Amino acid sequence: MLLKSTEDKIVEEYVNYTNDVVGVLSLSLGASCLSFEHPEPFAQFFLVVVLIWMFSKQNSMTKRYFVRNSGFSNTLLVVWRIKIYLIGVVFLGSIALGIVSRDSVYRFLGY
Repeated sequence: MLLKSTEDKIVEEYVNYTNDVVGVLSLSLGASCLSFEHPEPFAQFFLVVVLIWMFSKQNSMTKRYFVRNSGFSNTLLVVWRIKIYLIGVVFLGSIALGIVSRDSVYRFLGY
């Protein structure tokens, strides 16, 4: 069994929390916003709340880890590890910008 450093454990918990809680919540909030006639203001509000929440959950150790492990390959690894979060935030952001609407979701799904 490979032992991880304390920093690695904290970053792994942060990434798991980011995906499991905030990513799924962002997707759910986006889907909920689409039920309104004008979803943009609701999505804008929720997007701001989600982004403030995520920045507040970071601590100095996760910031140091990401800065120290910067570079193209490590950036791709981080993006891959937080893919559910990114999908949720991009979905919510695209609703906030008016790019995604209820009709576009229906067209995408073939209805």
